[in-house]
Amino acid sequence: MRSGRGKAEGLYGVYTLRPEVLHEQVKTVLGEGDLGALAEEVDLSTFDRKVLGTFTDEAGLITAFPA
Repeated sequence: MRSGRGKAEGLYGVYTLRPEVLHEQVKTVLGEGDLGALAEEVDLSTFDRKVLGTFTDEAGLITAFPA
């Protein structure tokens, strides 16, 4: 079961995501539980600090943009 499709267009590969397949894969791995409950457990302040620390310097200036 693949969660995306790809095709060649010239020198580039164009990919599309099929969310329904991805959701089925998540259910297979995590079970039928509430996925929203998993998101509530994430500590966003820690995540925010990590992202800001990665892409800003000590003065708070942006050093790089996320890809």
